[in-house]
Amino acid sequence: MKIKSYIFILAIINIFQLISYPTYANFDPGDVLSATKRSLGLINIFRERWNIMKNSKSIYELTTEKKSRETNYYFDKKESNEYTEREVTDTENNNLKKDIRELYYYLNRGSYSKYVDLFLKYDYIPDFDVNTPFGKKELDMNYLILSSMVKFDNIIKTDLFSWGLGIGVSGARYGLTRNVELTGPNGEKFETIDMVYNQVYDDLVVVSNTFNPIGDIHIGLLFNRDIDVGIDNVIGTSDDYEKKFKTLFINTNILNVEFTLGYNYEKDESNNLEIGVNVMDMLYDYTNWVENRYLWPDFKLSYIYYKNEFEKLANHILYFDFMYSTYSYFYIKLKGGIPLYGQEGFEKEVGIKEILCEIGFHPKFAKIARNPEEYYSEEYKTAFFYYILAGFSLFNDNRLTNFGNKNSTVYGFMVGIKVSFAAFIGGIDSYIKFSRNYSEKINRMIETYNKNYIEFAIQIGF
Repeated sequence: MKIKSYIFILAIINIFQLISYPTYANFDPGDVLSATKRSLGLINIFRERWNIMKNSKSIYELTTEKKSRETNYYFDKKESNEYTEREVTDTENNNLKKDIRELYYYLNRGSYSKYVDLFLKYDYIPDFDVNTPFGKKELDMNYLILSSMVKFDNIIKTDLFSWGLGIGVSGARYGLTRNVELTGPNGEKFETIDMVYNQVYDDLVVVSNTFNPIGDIHIGLLFNRDIDVGIDNVIGTSDDYEKKFKTLFINTNILNVEFTLGYNYEKDESNNLEIGVNVMDMLYDYTNWVENRYLWPDFKLSYIYYKNEFEKLANHILYFDFMYSTYSYFYIKLKGGIPLYGQEGFEKEVGIKEILCEIGFHPKFAKIARNPEEYYSEEYKTAFFYYILAGFSLFNDNRLTNFGNKNSTVYGFMVGIKVSFAAFIGGIDSYIKFSRNYSEKINRMIETYNKNYIEFAIQIGF
Protein backbone atom coordinates (compact mmCIF):
# COMPACT_ATOMS: atom_id res chain seq x y z
CA MET A 1 0.00 0.00 0.00
CA LYS A 2 1.58 3.31 -1.09
CA ILE A 3 1.87 5.88 1.67
CA LYS A 4 1.51 8.70 -0.86
CA SER A 5 -2.05 7.59 -1.47
CA TYR A 6 -2.91 7.67 2.22
CA ILE A 7 -1.32 10.84 3.61
CA PHE A 8 -3.78 11.24 6.46
CA ILE A 9 -3.28 7.64 7.58
CA LEU A 10 0.45 8.31 7.66
CA ALA A 11 -0.11 11.43 9.76
CA ILE A 12 -2.10 9.56 12.39
CA ILE A 13 0.46 6.76 12.51
CA ASN A 14 3.21 9.32 13.10
CA ILE A 15 1.51 10.52 16.26
CA PHE A 16 2.26 7.21 17.95
CA GLN A 17 5.29 5.85 16.17
CA LEU A 18 8.81 5.98 17.59
CA ILE A 19 11.16 7.63 15.13
CA SER A 20 14.47 5.81 14.76
CA TYR A 21 17.90 7.44 14.93
CA PRO A 22 18.91 9.24 11.72
CA THR A 23 22.27 8.96 10.07
CA TYR A 24 24.22 12.20 10.39
CA ALA A 25 27.75 13.32 11.06
CA ASN A 26 29.23 13.58 14.55
CA PHE A 27 28.52 17.30 14.77
CA ASP A 28 25.29 19.31 15.06
CA PRO A 29 24.93 21.60 12.04
CA GLY A 30 22.00 23.43 13.64
CA ASP A 31 18.71 24.35 11.97
CA VAL A 32 19.76 26.50 9.01
CA LEU A 33 20.09 23.40 6.81
CA SER A 34 17.21 21.45 8.35
CA ALA A 35 14.50 20.97 5.72
CA THR A 36 11.96 20.32 8.49
CA LYS A 37 12.68 23.50 10.45
CA ARG A 38 12.86 25.56 7.26
CA SER A 39 9.51 24.19 6.10
CA LEU A 40 7.93 24.87 9.47
CA GLY A 41 9.21 28.43 9.41
CA LEU A 42 7.64 29.25 6.05
CA ILE A 43 4.43 27.32 6.80
CA ASN A 44 3.99 29.29 10.03
CA ILE A 45 4.52 32.56 8.13
CA PHE A 46 1.69 31.58 5.77
CA ARG A 47 -0.62 30.65 8.63
CA GLU A 48 0.16 33.90 10.44
CA ARG A 49 -0.56 35.96 7.31
CA TRP A 50 -3.79 34.07 6.57
CA ASN A 51 -5.07 34.57 10.11
CA ILE A 52 -4.30 38.27 9.80
CA MET A 53 -6.36 38.41 6.59
CA LYS A 54 -9.23 36.56 8.26
CA ASN A 55 -9.22 39.04 11.14
CA SER A 56 -8.87 42.11 8.93
CA LYS A 57 -11.50 44.54 7.79
CA SER A 58 -11.24 46.86 4.83
CA ILE A 59 -10.29 50.44 5.58
CA TYR A 60 -13.70 51.50 4.25
CA GLU A 61 -15.49 49.38 6.83
CA LEU A 62 -13.30 50.66 9.66
CA THR A 63 -13.57 54.33 8.69
CA THR A 64 -17.32 53.94 8.19
CA GLU A 65 -17.61 52.61 11.74
CA LYS A 66 -15.55 55.53 13.05
CA LYS A 67 -17.59 58.09 11.13
CA SER A 68 -20.79 56.54 12.44
CA ARG A 69 -19.65 56.97 16.03
CA GLU A 70 -18.41 60.51 15.56
CA THR A 71 -21.17 62.04 13.40
CA ASN A 72 -24.22 60.19 14.69
CA TYR A 73 -24.94 58.92 11.20
CA TYR A 74 -25.37 55.32 10.23
CA PHE A 75 -24.51 53.75 6.87
CA ASP A 76 -26.88 51.07 5.56
CA LYS A 77 -25.33 48.76 2.97
CA LYS A 78 -27.60 47.98 0.03
CA GLU A 79 -25.78 46.10 -2.71
CA SER A 80 -22.14 45.80 -3.59
CA ASN A 81 -20.35 48.70 -1.88
CA GLU A 82 -23.21 51.23 -1.99
CA TYR A 83 -24.14 52.83 1.31
CA THR A 84 -26.94 55.21 2.25
CA GLU A 85 -26.69 57.60 5.18
CA ARG A 86 -29.33 58.13 7.86
CA GLU A 87 -29.52 59.27 11.46
CA VAL A 88 -29.07 56.59 14.08
CA THR A 89 -31.62 55.60 16.68
CA ASP A 90 -30.81 55.85 20.39
CA THR A 91 -30.28 52.09 20.58
CA GLU A 92 -27.96 52.12 17.57
CA ASN A 93 -26.05 55.05 19.01
CA ASN A 94 -25.39 53.16 22.25
CA ASN A 95 -24.23 50.14 20.29
CA LEU A 96 -21.93 52.26 18.11
CA LYS A 97 -20.22 53.68 21.19
CA LYS A 98 -19.36 50.17 22.29
CA ASP A 99 -18.14 49.05 18.87
CA ILE A 100 -14.77 50.75 19.20
CA ARG A 101 -13.64 47.77 21.28
CA GLU A 102 -14.57 45.45 18.43
CA LEU A 103 -12.68 47.65 15.97
CA TYR A 104 -9.51 47.25 18.00
CA TYR A 105 -10.13 43.55 18.48
CA TYR A 106 -9.68 43.18 14.71
CA LEU A 107 -6.82 45.67 14.44
CA ASN A 108 -4.89 43.84 17.18
CA ARG A 109 -5.27 40.47 15.45
CA GLY A 110 -5.39 41.55 11.84
CA SER A 111 -5.15 44.91 10.15
CA TYR A 112 -6.51 46.31 6.92
CA SER A 113 -5.50 43.26 4.83
CA LYS A 114 -8.98 42.03 4.01
CA TYR A 115 -8.32 41.38 0.32
CA VAL A 116 -4.58 41.89 -0.26
CA ASP A 117 -1.65 41.33 2.11
CA LEU A 118 1.95 42.23 1.28
CA PHE A 119 4.59 41.39 3.87
CA LEU A 120 8.35 41.87 4.11
CA LYS A 121 10.53 40.71 6.99
CA TYR A 122 14.30 41.06 7.39
CA ASP A 123 16.31 39.45 10.20
CA TYR A 124 19.96 40.16 10.92
CA ILE A 125 22.05 38.07 13.31
CA PRO A 126 25.69 39.17 13.60
CA ASP A 127 28.43 36.76 14.70
CA PHE A 128 26.25 33.81 13.82
CA ASP A 129 27.80 30.45 14.80
CA VAL A 130 27.91 27.83 12.07
CA ASN A 131 29.06 24.32 12.93
CA THR A 132 31.04 22.63 10.18
CA PRO A 133 33.06 19.40 10.13
CA PHE A 134 36.16 21.64 10.18
CA GLY A 135 35.22 23.68 13.23
CA LYS A 136 32.95 26.54 14.29
CA LYS A 137 32.68 29.60 12.02
CA GLU A 138 31.36 33.03 13.00
CA LEU A 139 29.44 34.59 10.11
CA ASP A 140 26.69 37.18 9.71
CA MET A 141 23.20 35.86 8.97
CA ASN A 142 20.88 37.78 6.62
CA TYR A 143 17.39 36.30 6.53
CA LEU A 144 14.75 37.78 4.19
CA ILE A 145 11.10 36.73 3.90
CA LEU A 146 8.64 38.05 1.31
CA SER A 147 4.96 37.11 1.25
CA SER A 148 2.02 38.16 -0.91
CA MET A 149 -1.57 36.98 -0.63
CA VAL A 150 -4.83 37.86 -2.34
CA LYS A 151 -8.31 36.73 -1.32
CA PHE A 152 -11.64 36.82 -3.17
CA ASP A 153 -14.73 36.40 -1.00
CA ASN A 154 -18.26 35.31 -1.90
CA ILE A 155 -17.52 34.09 -5.43
CA ILE A 156 -20.28 31.49 -5.19
CA LYS A 157 -23.08 31.58 -2.61
CA THR A 158 -25.16 28.58 -1.55
CA ASP A 159 -27.61 27.92 1.26
CA LEU A 160 -24.90 26.19 3.29
CA PHE A 161 -21.82 28.31 2.63
CA SER A 162 -20.22 31.06 0.60
CA TRP A 163 -17.18 29.96 -1.42
CA GLY A 164 -14.10 32.10 -1.88
CA LEU A 165 -10.61 31.69 -3.27
CA GLY A 166 -7.18 32.80 -2.09
CA ILE A 167 -3.69 32.55 -3.56
CA GLY A 168 -0.49 32.98 -1.58
CA VAL A 169 3.18 33.03 -2.59
CA SER A 170 6.02 33.42 -0.11
CA GLY A 171 9.75 32.92 -0.11
CA ALA A 172 12.68 32.90 2.30
CA ARG A 173 16.34 33.59 1.54
CA TYR A 174 19.22 32.95 3.94
CA GLY A 175 22.60 34.45 3.27
CA LEU A 176 25.72 33.87 5.37
CA THR A 177 28.50 36.39 4.85
CA ARG A 178 31.83 37.43 6.28
CA ASN A 179 34.11 40.44 5.89
CA VAL A 180 37.32 39.60 4.04
CA GLU A 181 40.41 41.81 3.90
CA LEU A 182 42.16 41.84 0.53
CA THR A 183 45.35 43.39 -0.74
CA GLY A 184 45.34 45.35 -4.01
CA PRO A 185 48.05 45.30 -6.71
CA ASN A 186 49.78 48.33 -5.14
CA GLY A 187 49.68 46.91 -1.62
CA GLU A 188 46.56 48.82 -0.55
CA LYS A 189 44.22 47.09 1.91
CA PHE A 190 40.46 46.95 1.44
CA GLU A 191 37.51 44.92 2.74
CA THR A 192 34.82 43.11 0.83
CA ILE A 193 31.84 40.93 1.78
CA ASP A 194 32.15 37.28 0.82
CA MET A 195 29.19 34.89 0.68
CA VAL A 196 30.22 31.67 2.41
CA TYR A 197 28.69 28.46 3.67
CA ASN A 198 25.40 27.13 2.28
CA GLN A 199 22.94 29.54 0.70
CA VAL A 200 19.30 28.61 1.33
CA TYR A 201 16.22 29.25 -0.84
CA ASP A 202 12.71 28.26 0.26
CA ASP A 203 9.45 28.99 -1.60
CA LEU A 204 5.82 28.19 -0.81
CA VAL A 205 2.82 28.39 -3.16
CA VAL A 206 -0.65 27.89 -1.65
CA VAL A 207 -4.18 27.79 -3.05
CA SER A 208 -6.86 28.49 -0.44
CA ASN A 209 -10.55 27.62 -0.57
CA THR A 210 -12.86 29.32 1.92
CA PHE A 211 -16.28 27.97 2.83
CA ASN A 212 -17.75 30.64 5.06
CA PRO A 213 -18.88 30.01 7.80
CA ILE A 214 -17.68 26.37 7.81
CA GLY A 215 -13.93 26.91 7.41
CA ASP A 216 -10.92 26.93 5.09
CA ILE A 217 -8.85 24.39 3.15
CA HIS A 218 -5.30 25.24 2.01
CA ILE A 219 -3.13 23.08 -0.26
CA GLY A 220 0.36 24.06 -1.30
CA LEU A 221 3.82 23.01 -2.37
CA LEU A 222 6.98 24.02 -0.54
CA PHE A 223 10.29 23.95 -2.39
CA ASN A 224 13.49 23.73 -0.30
CA ARG A 225 16.75 24.34 -2.12
CA ASP A 226 20.21 24.92 -0.73
CA ILE A 227 23.56 25.23 -2.43
CA ASP A 228 26.16 23.21 -0.53
CA VAL A 229 29.53 24.96 -0.64
CA GLY A 230 31.52 21.75 -0.54
CA ILE A 231 34.83 21.20 1.20
CA ASP A 232 36.21 24.73 0.62
CA ASN A 233 33.23 26.32 2.44
CA VAL A 234 32.97 29.07 -0.21
CA ILE A 235 30.09 29.53 -2.64
CA GLY A 236 30.68 29.83 -6.36
CA THR A 237 33.50 27.31 -6.63
CA SER A 238 33.74 24.05 -8.53
CA ASP A 239 32.85 21.76 -5.61
CA ASP A 240 29.42 23.36 -4.99
CA TYR A 241 26.34 21.21 -5.45
CA GLU A 242 22.59 21.67 -4.99
CA LYS A 243 20.19 19.83 -2.71
CA LYS A 244 16.46 20.04 -3.38
CA PHE A 245 13.39 18.91 -1.43
CA LYS A 246 9.66 19.22 -2.07
CA THR A 247 7.04 19.24 0.69
CA LEU A 248 3.29 18.95 0.28
CA PHE A 249 1.52 21.36 2.62
CA ILE A 250 -2.07 20.81 3.78
CA ASN A 251 -3.89 23.02 6.26
CA THR A 252 -7.56 22.92 7.15
CA ASN A 253 -9.62 24.84 9.67
CA ILE A 254 -13.07 23.29 9.81
CA LEU A 255 -15.49 24.29 12.57
CA ASN A 256 -12.56 25.79 14.55
CA VAL A 257 -10.52 22.57 14.48
CA GLU A 258 -7.22 23.12 12.67
CA PHE A 259 -5.12 20.42 10.98
CA THR A 260 -1.68 21.02 9.41
CA LEU A 261 0.53 18.49 7.64
CA GLY A 262 3.90 18.75 5.92
CA TYR A 263 4.75 15.71 3.77
CA ASN A 264 8.22 15.23 2.26
CA TYR A 265 8.15 13.72 -1.23
CA GLU A 266 11.75 12.51 -1.29
CA LYS A 267 11.60 10.76 2.08
CA ASP A 268 8.00 9.61 1.61
CA GLU A 269 7.10 10.65 5.15
CA SER A 270 5.50 13.49 7.10
CA ASN A 271 7.87 16.13 8.48
CA ASN A 272 5.38 17.80 10.76
CA LEU A 273 1.83 17.51 11.98
CA GLU A 274 -0.35 19.81 14.05
CA ILE A 275 -3.90 19.46 15.35
CA GLY A 276 -5.37 22.44 17.18
CA VAL A 277 -8.67 23.63 18.63
CA ASN A 278 -9.63 27.31 18.84
CA VAL A 279 -11.48 26.96 22.12
CA MET A 280 -12.96 30.44 22.51
CA ASP A 281 -14.12 30.63 18.88
CA MET A 282 -15.81 27.25 19.29
CA LEU A 283 -17.61 28.41 22.44
CA TYR A 284 -18.73 31.58 20.65
CA ASP A 285 -20.05 29.70 17.60
CA TYR A 286 -21.78 26.79 19.33
CA THR A 287 -22.78 27.91 22.84
CA ASN A 288 -24.37 30.89 24.58
CA TRP A 289 -21.49 31.29 27.01
CA VAL A 290 -19.62 33.85 24.87
CA GLU A 291 -21.89 36.60 23.54
CA ASN A 292 -19.53 39.40 22.46
CA ARG A 293 -16.47 37.70 21.01
CA TYR A 294 -14.33 40.83 21.06
CA LEU A 295 -14.57 41.07 24.85
CA TRP A 296 -13.03 37.63 25.36
CA PRO A 297 -9.44 36.42 24.95
CA ASP A 298 -8.19 33.95 22.36
CA PHE A 299 -7.31 30.48 23.59
CA LYS A 300 -5.97 27.62 21.49
CA LEU A 301 -4.82 24.09 22.37
CA SER A 302 -2.53 22.26 19.92
CA TYR A 303 -0.71 18.99 19.54
CA ILE A 304 2.49 19.39 17.47
CA TYR A 305 4.73 16.69 16.02
CA TYR A 306 7.92 17.37 14.07
CA LYS A 307 11.08 15.44 13.29
CA ASN A 308 14.30 17.37 12.73
CA GLU A 309 16.77 15.24 10.78
CA PHE A 310 19.57 16.33 13.15
CA GLU A 311 17.79 15.23 16.34
CA LYS A 312 17.75 11.72 17.76
CA LEU A 313 14.07 11.68 18.70
CA ALA A 314 10.93 13.15 17.25
CA ASN A 315 9.14 15.90 19.18
CA HIS A 316 5.56 15.46 20.42
CA ILE A 317 4.43 18.61 22.24
CA LEU A 318 1.18 19.96 23.68
CA TYR A 319 0.98 23.75 23.25
CA PHE A 320 -1.41 26.40 24.51
CA ASP A 321 -1.68 29.94 23.11
CA PHE A 322 -3.49 32.78 24.86
CA MET A 323 -4.03 36.41 23.85
CA TYR A 324 -6.03 39.22 25.42
CA SER A 325 -6.21 42.82 24.23
CA THR A 326 -8.14 45.92 25.23
CA TYR A 327 -8.55 48.90 22.91
CA SER A 328 -5.09 49.81 21.55
CA TYR A 329 -3.26 50.47 24.80
CA PHE A 330 -2.52 46.95 26.09
CA TYR A 331 -2.29 43.33 25.01
CA ILE A 332 -0.73 40.19 26.45
CA LYS A 333 0.28 36.94 24.77
CA LEU A 334 1.12 33.73 26.62
CA LYS A 335 2.48 30.52 25.15
CA GLY A 336 3.43 27.25 26.79
CA GLY A 337 4.67 23.89 25.55
CA ILE A 338 4.67 20.59 27.45
CA PRO A 339 6.52 17.59 25.96
CA LEU A 340 4.46 14.46 25.56
CA TYR A 341 7.31 12.38 24.17
CA GLY A 342 10.70 12.83 22.51
CA GLN A 343 12.95 14.26 25.24
CA GLU A 344 15.83 12.86 27.23
CA GLY A 345 18.55 13.94 29.67
CA PHE A 346 18.34 17.49 31.07
CA GLU A 347 15.47 18.25 28.71
CA LYS A 348 13.35 15.43 30.12
CA GLU A 349 14.06 16.46 33.72
CA VAL A 350 12.73 20.00 33.19
CA GLY A 351 9.47 18.73 31.67
CA ILE A 352 8.76 21.99 29.82
CA LYS A 353 9.56 22.77 26.21
CA GLU A 354 8.74 26.47 26.13
CA ILE A 355 7.18 29.32 28.14
CA LEU A 356 6.70 32.76 26.61
CA CYS A 357 5.07 35.96 27.85
CA GLU A 358 4.81 39.02 25.58
CA ILE A 359 3.10 42.35 26.28
CA GLY A 360 2.41 45.42 24.20
CA PHE A 361 1.45 48.69 25.87
CA HIS A 362 0.99 52.37 25.18
CA PRO A 363 3.27 54.59 27.35
CA LYS A 364 0.13 56.27 28.78
CA PHE A 365 -1.88 53.06 29.16
CA ALA A 366 -2.86 53.76 32.78
CA LYS A 367 -4.30 57.17 31.88
CA ILE A 368 -6.12 55.83 28.82
CA ALA A 369 -7.62 52.95 30.82
CA ARG A 370 -9.31 55.41 33.20
CA ASN A 371 -11.26 57.14 30.39
CA PRO A 372 -10.85 55.42 26.99
CA GLU A 373 -13.85 57.16 25.39
CA GLU A 374 -12.27 60.56 25.93
CA TYR A 375 -8.91 59.45 24.58
CA TYR A 376 -10.36 57.87 21.43
CA SER A 377 -12.65 60.81 20.64
CA GLU A 378 -9.93 62.22 18.36
CA GLU A 379 -10.04 60.51 14.99
CA TYR A 380 -6.29 60.27 14.37
CA LYS A 381 -5.95 58.07 17.46
CA THR A 382 -8.04 55.39 15.81
CA ALA A 383 -6.15 55.73 12.51
CA PHE A 384 -2.72 55.59 14.19
CA PHE A 385 -1.56 53.68 17.26
CA TYR A 386 1.60 52.03 18.52
CA TYR A 387 2.84 49.60 21.15
CA ILE A 388 6.00 49.31 23.18
CA LEU A 389 6.86 45.59 23.15
CA ALA A 390 8.50 43.44 25.81
CA GLY A 391 8.77 39.68 26.11
CA PHE A 392 10.36 37.04 28.33
CA SER A 393 10.79 33.33 27.67
CA LEU A 394 12.18 29.99 28.76
CA PHE A 395 13.28 27.42 26.19
CA ASN A 396 14.38 23.83 26.79
CA ASP A 397 16.34 21.71 24.30
CA ASN A 398 19.22 19.25 24.75
CA ARG A 399 20.88 20.54 21.58
CA LEU A 400 21.72 23.81 23.35
CA THR A 401 24.69 22.00 24.90
CA ASN A 402 26.13 21.61 21.38
CA PHE A 403 26.24 25.40 21.13
CA GLY A 404 27.88 26.18 24.47
CA ASN A 405 25.05 26.11 27.04
CA LYS A 406 25.84 24.16 30.23
CA ASN A 407 22.43 22.43 30.21
CA SER A 408 19.25 22.27 28.15
CA THR A 409 17.52 25.42 29.49
CA VAL A 410 17.96 29.05 28.48
CA TYR A 411 16.10 32.27 29.38
CA GLY A 412 15.53 34.98 26.80
CA PHE A 413 14.00 38.42 26.26
CA MET A 414 12.65 40.68 23.51
CA VAL A 415 12.06 44.45 23.27
CA GLY A 416 10.64 46.45 20.39
CA ILE A 417 8.02 48.82 19.02
CA LYS A 418 5.05 48.20 16.72
CA VAL A 419 3.25 50.89 14.72
CA SER A 420 -0.07 50.70 12.86
CA PHE A 421 -1.79 53.38 10.79
CA ALA A 422 -4.31 53.83 8.00
CA ALA A 423 -3.20 55.44 4.75
CA PHE A 424 -4.98 56.08 1.46
CA ILE A 425 -7.01 52.96 0.57
CA GLY A 426 -5.23 50.61 2.96
CA GLY A 427 -3.19 50.31 6.08
CA ILE A 428 0.41 49.77 7.12
CA ASP A 429 1.78 47.86 10.09
CA SER A 430 5.44 47.73 10.99
CA TYR A 431 7.63 46.60 13.87
CA ILE A 432 11.25 46.41 14.88
CA LYS A 433 12.48 44.03 17.59
CA PHE A 434 15.69 43.16 19.36
CA SER A 435 15.95 39.83 21.15
CA ARG A 436 18.43 37.41 22.67
CA ASN A 437 17.67 33.72 23.31
CA TYR A 438 13.96 34.47 22.79
CA SER A 439 12.13 31.16 22.54
CA GLU A 440 10.22 31.83 19.30
CA LYS A 441 13.56 32.56 17.60
CA ILE A 442 15.80 29.94 19.14
CA ASN A 443 13.15 27.25 18.62
CA ARG A 444 13.19 28.04 14.91
CA MET A 445 16.98 28.38 14.63
CA ILE A 446 19.00 26.96 17.50
CA GLU A 447 22.23 28.54 16.25
CA THR A 448 20.90 31.91 17.49
CA TYR A 449 21.77 30.85 21.05
CA ASN A 450 23.50 33.75 22.83
CA LYS A 451 23.33 35.90 19.69
CA ASN A 452 21.79 39.33 19.17
CA TYR A 453 18.73 38.99 16.93
CA ILE A 454 17.46 42.08 15.11
CA GLU A 455 14.29 41.94 13.03
CA PHE A 456 12.26 44.42 11.00
CA ALA A 457 8.90 43.79 9.31
CA ILE A 458 6.38 45.81 7.35
CA GLN A 459 2.89 44.81 6.23
CA ILE A 460 0.76 46.64 3.64
CA GLY A 461 -2.90 45.68 3.34
CA PHE A 462 -5.95 46.63 1.32
